[in-house]
Amino acid sequence: MEQQKFERVRHEYLKLSELDIHPEVQRTLKQSKVDQYATSFDPDLFGEASVIVTPRSLKGQYKPFLVFDGQHRVLAAIKYLGDQQRVPCAVYDDTNTEHLAKMFLGVNDRQSLQPYDKWKIRILANEPTAIHIDKILHKRQLMVANQTSAGKVRAVSALNNVYSRYGAETLEQALDVLLSAWGRDPEAFDGSILRATSFLCHHFNGQLDHAELAKKISKATPPHRLIGDGRDIARISGVSVERALAEKILQIYNKHKKVGLELK
Repeated sequence: MEQQKFERVRHEYLKLSELDIHPEVQRTLKQSKVDQYATSFDPDLFGEASVIVTPRSLKGQYKPFLVFDGQHRVLAAIKYLGDQQRVPCAVYDDTNTEHLAKMFLGVNDRQSLQPYDKWKIRILANEPTAIHIDKILHKRQLMVANQTSAGKVRAVSALNNVYSRYGAETLEQALDVLLSAWGRDPEAFDGSILRATSFLCHHFNGQLDHAELAKKISKATPPHRLIGDGRDIARISGVSVERALAEKILQIYNKHKKVGLELK
């Protein structure tokens, strides 16, 4: 078994003024969390594994170490103790960004990590599933982002769920239907709509005319109204929003057909 990754770590007390936050390998900063840590700060609970850093390749005017796990604790410590205080750190030498990202995912695998934060790290870690999904999106001029604007997809959990349940082909089919229907409207890629559309593409594989489906839902309703209808149906009927949306979308598709498709 390769032991290199265990030999690379060392423990050292570093000044807080020497630490900078890694620009890529970190979760989204929440100032409220920093304030919470600072309010109840206990130096005795600041263990060696609380802050994990790597030496910075660029020297000179830059701070010599980059924090890739523990940014909230570091900023809280600066607020509580000042930046001249030394704190215990686990230092990983000679480690590239991809490996740092894999380490970050390993350290945080049992902790609460927001889907978008985890997505960014998975891409940096060159994780095959995330890379494949990213390529599927990029081909369609879409991208995962933590914002609501044209061409941005926030539904990271839905992307992963569809890919793992139905496969890459179904994910591509669903994205193409939604793009054809509503273009790059970010609400078109709401997680519940993406799951429902993917479910229909998979369930009626070979029976569903994707072009006709896109045309009909485009004319029938904007995506935000479809989401609202799905939630109303789910609340009344007691089914999941995904199932309610699938039934609503199928109802739109079947309109004016002599013999429509039927969910069982």
